[in-house]
Amino acid sequence: MGPGFGAPGPVPGGPLTVAGWGALPAALGVVMTFVGMFALPWASAMGNSVWFLDLWEATDWEMDLRPLYVVCLSFVLLAVLPLAVLPWTLGALRTDRSARWLSGILRNNLSRRTFVKYRVVFAGRAFAATVLHGMGIAYIFKGDFEASSAGPWVLLAGCLLTVVGALVGPRKGPGLPQTSM
Repeated sequence: MGPGFGAPGPVPGGPLTVAGWGALPAALGVVMTFVGMFALPWASAMGNSVWFLDLWEATDWEMDLRPLYVVCLSFVLLAVLPLAVLPWTLGALRTDRSARWLSGILRNNLSRRTFVKYRVVFAGRAFAATVLHGMGIAYIFKGDFEASSAGPWVLLAGCLLTVVGALVGPRKGPGLPQTSM
């Protein structure tokens, strides 16, 4: 076979992704989630503020399964955003191996053709964390949101910013191929 018939073209060099505009809302969102969780009160009553860690300490795990969000799930979800979304938006998917490892997408290599699929996967993770945080907050307050303070709302706003950052995503790097191999 001569050149042009089945001969691979030049392999692009460089990383698959580089940091893009999506890193700004994602990073700000992650910071807001931590501030909302730990630095702002979650409820106020009669001049007293209740922080999330106060709720955590006061939760009686053995009496009911309701506190699952307070005791455990909230911390897992808090870790999901920086660990699952920030590497994407900061352009950490440098090679096919890192793209598979960080995304969990094993069937399709990251390419210009599959870039939107990767955006949807990472934004879906952030959105799932947002929904679960929202459900946990709704369960804590049992629909009586008048007792809530700034903490849960800043947390949810940070989650939404992280979703936006994941949707915007990184820039396409010079090593990103046109199609999957």
